[in-house]
Amino acid sequence: MPRWLRAVGRVFMNVFVLLLFGCGLALSLWDFSVSSRHDARDTLYMYLRQAAEQCATSFLSQLEEKFTTLEILADAVAVQPDILSPQSLELARIAARQQSILRINIVTATGDVYGSDGSRISIADRPHFIQALRVGRSVSNLLTLRAGGVPGFAMAVPIRLDGKTRGVLTGTYSVDAFNRAVTINAFGGKGYIYVIERDGGVVLNPLRPPLGVRGNFFELSTGEDGRGLEPLRKGMAVGETGALHIPGADGGLYLSYVPVGINGWYVLAIIPENELDRQFATTKERAFILSGKLALLLIGLFAYIYRIRRRDARHLASKHRELRALTDNVIGGVLKSDTDVDFTLDYMSSGYLDLMGYTREAFAERFQDKLLNTILEEDRDKVREGIRTQILYGDTIELEYRSLTREGRLVWFYYKGRLVRDGDRLWCYAIAFDATGQHALMEREKLANERYRFIMDQHAIIIFEWDIREDRLSASARWLELLGKEGCLFRGDAALITHVHPDDRPGVEDLFHRLAGGQDKGVSEARITSPDAHRAVWYRIEASTLFGQSGEPVRVMGLLIDIDMQKTLELSLRDRAERDSATGLYNKATARRLAERLIAGKDGEPHACALLLLDLDDFKSVNDTLGHAAGDTVIVRIAAVLQRNFRHSDIVGRIGGDEFMVCVPDLSSRREIAGKAAALLREIEHAFVDFEMDVSASIGIALVPGDDAAFAGLYRKADEALYHSKHRGKNRFSFYDEIRFSRFDNHS
Repeated sequence: MPRWLRAVGRVFMNVFVLLLFGCGLALSLWDFSVSSRHDARDTLYMYLRQAAEQCATSFLSQLEEKFTTLEILADAVAVQPDILSPQSLELARIAARQQSILRINIVTATGDVYGSDGSRISIADRPHFIQALRVGRSVSNLLTLRAGGVPGFAMAVPIRLDGKTRGVLTGTYSVDAFNRAVTINAFGGKGYIYVIERDGGVVLNPLRPPLGVRGNFFELSTGEDGRGLEPLRKGMAVGETGALHIPGADGGLYLSYVPVGINGWYVLAIIPENELDRQFATTKERAFILSGKLALLLIGLFAYIYRIRRRDARHLASKHRELRALTDNVIGGVLKSDTDVDFTLDYMSSGYLDLMGYTREAFAERFQDKLLNTILEEDRDKVREGIRTQILYGDTIELEYRSLTREGRLVWFYYKGRLVRDGDRLWCYAIAFDATGQHALMEREKLANERYRFIMDQHAIIIFEWDIREDRLSASARWLELLGKEGCLFRGDAALITHVHPDDRPGVEDLFHRLAGGQDKGVSEARITSPDAHRAVWYRIEASTLFGQSGEPVRVMGLLIDIDMQKTLELSLRDRAERDSATGLYNKATARRLAERLIAGKDGEPHACALLLLDLDDFKSVNDTLGHAAGDTVIVRIAAVLQRNFRHSDIVGRIGGDEFMVCVPDLSSRREIAGKAAALLREIEHAFVDFEMDVSASIGIALVPGDDAAFAGLYRKADEALYHSKHRGKNRFSFYDEIRFSRFDNHS
């Protein structure tokens, strides 16, 4: 076959391979385009649903916090003789200021709201008032508030005492208090959130509504047929969660909808279709660029092979010249140096000379062709020691050092070489790169890390990470200030658990056990005492679980947030609502609720305990003879006697003017109960030895389970025993079963 024909055949074969490669590349790009768009859309729906669920949870959390505040205040108002008393109104004003509530109203059971100027309005027909009065918690739909015409919500809780609803407490909040809970920054801030009613009425708009929807979401234009929102309408009507694509004149929308769980409201997470198109176009553009590079690389490869075949005959003669040309065009410099004390250079590429800014002759004159002479003097000893150590323990040398160019510019060099022995001489063949830019990036990263640590150190938030498999805790710097050291959770040095208040420890341990068992996130509140602190501080623990490739929980990331001020206020309000203002004992409603809970026990089994009812003898004569001030003194002293004689776990309350109730769990015997009652009567007499009149008391006692297993029956029988003590001459105690047996004897 003629030579020219073989050459034509080789060219034809090369062209055919290139065409085949191009067709395969085009088909791959088409398949990639189709699959990428489907994957991007599925991923988008998943992210939208997650965003909607997160916002719904956050919104409910905001509502729950505000309901809790209103219920604490409602309990405090409920124990007032008149829910519209000045004390009740003052409590409402204090709570409004402290909790950023625009307005708090105390509403009577008939729906009347009284202003400070004597004016009266009625909200008896308002749905949120009716629902709060009949069922419990309620939230109004979006309202236009009188103060400045801003939109907001009215939240309402019932005011109940002894099972009777005395009125309703309403709190008015601006929508600004909720907008932050339903804000997302996904897709570069292009996504946004709506909260709407089932009929499409907008409850919460985004801060800058991009769709122009204000009144009703179903007014949104969705194309020529106008039916784009019908699936959303149907899904919301039956309480579904879903996602859909909505066509539109100015571009479609991708939308996910999730029920909030209150008032039939829904959270809508929305992203414009053009955002997906933009991201997909970017991905496709990158794929085409990569394909173009691959095609150019293939063409270059074929050209290179073709050139090599043509140069076969001249390869050996031109090898040295080609090597020199290659080294001169390497980004950076190619160096060959001896391994003597000064690392004397035998060869350097023109690229290295260009970096240093010298000609070959000027470099030799300035540095005497010694690499160590190019290094800053303060770095030389460190570099020399590094070279010596690496020569002893390996065949590669890796260094970083600083040099000054001819113009005086400081340059960081990254030097990496391999040792090659040639006879009795050891050479180092290396490449030196300008790493100044990389060092600048490292310095910026270091500065960013320092800023991050500064921010974390200046705020009362601690970030921690728990390795579940190793049971190891690591945390931000403020952790060390709080607990002194890092450690484990459940074995060895339990750095967190051991500092948690004993009463809160079970809740914290349960939280981490649930997270380790696969729960995705959780929250707990606990008091934590640092080694050098004098008191425990309330913290909220918020944590989420990270899962491995096979779905098993591997790490827990979380925050410790200082909520001490908020928790102290909450406990203070709750304590004021539960205590009698004159004596500091539990009030009647609280004492009864706690006693009912104690007697009910766990798993339906009544808890063994004794119920004591104490009533002062002839207390009316004290008031009539010495005055009500003396009567108040008697009540306070009696309360002090009760507090000294009973444990913190006992329930001690004032249930009337001169009537007191004590519920004592786990007394070991009837004799012990009788001894306790007798000692109490003696101490009451002793407490009034300096008083102008004799003061005594009578006590009635009923037992669980012997006399009754329910609070109502037990209270009635203790009252009968108290009456029996009065009838027998006062200043004594009686058990209910004594009355029962005495009745039986009298009947006989």
